Amino acid sequence: MNFFKRKFSFADEGENGEISFDEISSSPSSFSLSRMAERVSSTISAPTSPVRSSDTLVRALERSLQPSSNQSSQSYAPDAKTILVIDDDLIDWSKYFRTNGVSKIRVEQANFCDVHLQCTEHTCIVEIKLREGESKHFNIDAFFIGIDASSQSISDRLIRSLISSSIPSINSHSSTISFLSFYDLKKNLRRIRLNDGSPIPFLPSIHYPSFHKFNPTNNFPIVVSIGNVKKGLGKIKVHSIEELTDLEGIINSANRYQEVEVEPFVDIKYDLHVQKVGAVVKSFVRRGICGHWKSNSSAAVLEQVKNSERHLQYLDAISQFLGGCPILSIDILVAKDGKEFVHSMNNRLRYFGESQEEDRRATSSLLTQILFPIKKHN
Repeated sequence: MNFFKRKFSFADEGENGEISFDEISSSPSSFSLSRMAERVSSTISAPTSPVRSSDTLVRALERSLQPSSNQSSQSYAPDAKTILVIDDDLIDWSKYFRTNGVSKIRVEQANFCDVHLQCTEHTCIVEIKLREGESKHFNIDAFFIGIDASSQSISDRLIRSLISSSIPSINSHSSTISFLSFYDLKKNLRRIRLNDGSPIPFLPSIHYPSFHKFNPTNNFPIVVSIGNVKKGLGKIKVHSIEELTDLEGIINSANRYQEVEVEPFVDIKYDLHVQKVGAVVKSFVRRGICGHWKSNSSAAVLEQVKNSERHLQYLDAISQFLGGCPILSIDILVAKDGKEFVHSMNNRLRYFGESQEEDRRATSSLLTQILFPIKKHN
């Protein structure tokens, strides 16, 4: 216990190892970065790196308290092109397009709730709401939607409007439209045949586009998904006909005619996440460590593994079927008996592992190629 106090407390310790709160009662005017830095340097030191001086820590603390000026200091060419990035603000996508000189690409980032569009068949004027009631207007040359973009009733309409205005993105317009209706997409993908004539192994499912009641079944447990994948209410594991009847009543009382899908429950050993950004494909194994039946909703261990030729066929076949998806991921359930089932697909990536920055830069390169295609020499 004393070890943790020494490592993670800025307060003094008495002779018996208890924390002294004398510093807390001191006047607020006595606070200074220099004094804090001295206390940090005397309290924390990394065993594998030299101890920092208080002067170095002062400068680091001062820099951390100052807002970043990289975005505002970036200069742009008069004919710079603009990318609309629809995502939350956890990741600043503009930093992947910054240059030391004059940039030809400007990034405007906002979430769906702050974006308003005025579209024609060839142009799209975007209005982004800023703080204190202000807003900014601009034309865009490309758009990109991140994995953490909020899912709202208006989001699908905005995406369709961007596409109808011929605004390009990384994936084909046809594939982007297909992903707006995930359950219909899965039905269409079942028609794909691989090189050996076999289908992609999807789980059998029952889809209720406008739910009213469940068909009777004795095959339990089952998994019921309520609502669209990106805007849904979630999934629930059902063990008996009594639970299914109760769930039916809950769905109808909460929101009748909701979209619902039913699949058999798979007791999984682990699940696989296979993704591609351009020509680069990476595979990750995810093993839950909490014993929860949904490995993606609890603590899990993530490990990058070697790509499987079979899984590469799944990616290529789906991408070709949809008209081109340079960015695509699939999730595969691996049952305890060794059987594999493709469970979901996504055209928005959740960047995993130690290569997250590398993958985001690869994504920015794909966007750059859309705006400034590489000319092929004859």
